[in-house]
Amino acid sequence: MNPIDVALAARAFAARRGVPSATVRHRRLSAKPLAVVAWQLGGEPFSVAALGWGDRANQLHTTVPGESRNRTLLFAALLPFAHWFNARFDAPALDRETITRGEHRFTIARTAPQVMVPNRATVELLGRLGRRLAYLPTEGPNAADPALVRLGRHLRFLWDHASFPGPQLLVALTDLMNAHWMTPQSGSERQSLPALEAFIDPPPGLDGFAAAERAEFCPVGPAPDGGDDDRLIPLVERFNAARGRSTDPAVVGPLRAPIEDHYRPLLGRSWGLLWRCRDRELSRPEAPSVGRRWDADRQDYTRHMDWLNQNGLRRTRQTPRQAATAFRNTEEAGRLLEAEEACDDPLKMAAYVLAGKAVRGRVVALDPNHKEPGPKRTVRRPLVTVRSPEPCRIPIGRELWWTGHADGTEYVVEDVVPAPGGGSDVVLKLTTSTATNPLPSVGATVCFSVHSTKPRWLGQLPDTHPWTHVPPAPAAPPSPLEFLTPEA
Repeated sequence: MNPIDVALAARAFAARRGVPSATVRHRRLSAKPLAVVAWQLGGEPFSVAALGWGDRANQLHTTVPGESRNRTLLFAALLPFAHWFNARFDAPALDRETITRGEHRFTIARTAPQVMVPNRATVELLGRLGRRLAYLPTEGPNAADPALVRLGRHLRFLWDHASFPGPQLLVALTDLMNAHWMTPQSGSERQSLPALEAFIDPPPGLDGFAAAERAEFCPVGPAPDGGDDDRLIPLVERFNAARGRSTDPAVVGPLRAPIEDHYRPLLGRSWGLLWRCRDRELSRPEAPSVGRRWDADRQDYTRHMDWLNQNGLRRTRQTPRQAATAFRNTEEAGRLLEAEEACDDPLKMAAYVLAGKAVRGRVVALDPNHKEPGPKRTVRRPLVTVRSPEPCRIPIGRELWWTGHADGTEYVVEDVVPAPGGGSDVVLKLTTSTATNPLPSVGATVCFSVHSTKPRWLGQLPDTHPWTHVPPAPAAPPSPLEFLTPEA
């Protein structure tokens, strides 16, 4: 934790409720998300015992297979969800716009679907379910419905996308709220949506500590509480005994009623909390850089749909080249996310000011026509003098970017001198004279930091593996051993 997070956690501890750790919302929230809540049966990781979905707070569809370990019952229960989800997830890909970048022209969807779940554990459950469904055969004796296979490939794509920093196609409410709120809770407690929500907004008469302690006994899935599992086991045993191994809908339908009654309040509790948390986060103004990341999400979604419509499959294991590319892209996405959030949000930038990686202040002098000798001729290098109220610990020669134009050219710290009345006067030199790089005006409050939002050129990987050591060729198999009889 950085010093600002520590200070905010201490303030939340003293106030006994959560405090904001951001002044803007750093994620796009769709007006009509595809919300999903799920419960699994005990430790069964690749199926769901109950599923709820919808795109409005007052619309909750549910399905319960009864015995989620039975393939036929599970797939039959998932089929209504698959038809509903596929139709809404596929629809935005039909409406596209043409984008021109240099000499390249391509089309992307004008918008993208957004899936909303309570927590990171639900993300992982949907990813496992997607892997199970995505590779099912659609022909032969054990053929699965194509809608289930398509659902699996969508879920697999969303799980892959969620591994990138700052995902917006699949939003886990715990991740969203942890990006915007600070509490003194532990990491595991902050992954419990009821406990996190209770500490941020405790009910009347309770402080955050008491409210969170009470809320921890009301999980929202997908892992059940021990008491819920104890009440469910007899119901499942009676269901299995009554159906006599039958999977006929006419037989198992009426027998599922007790299990459906067990899951109905659990799904309703998860559903109400999910939308309540989402509506509060929606009240924050959206950060300016969210649009850039949403454009990237739309491109990822469009590529997925185009690939899927060609009957494309995704690898279950990456090649070394794919793994290196994915790792490199993930690092770059994390760097851009960190830079954009800091440049958009003064509260997040404060941590870098304290760490000596940024300087804030007022522009007291500007020399746009400053010139100095270049390699061949005299060149223009504008100077900006910023008066910081705090002593500046940034070393001379450090490259900084103006947050008002963080995707532009860097400045170099030219000099740091004590300012009258305390603080520092920091002289920064723009390293280019190009007119496309604007300059701050005298009297303006500005911030210069180590963060650049310009995408970096990541280069091309070699066509062959870069390592020199390769496994040796397999040796010839040894000759069979002969068991000779002992000599006489």
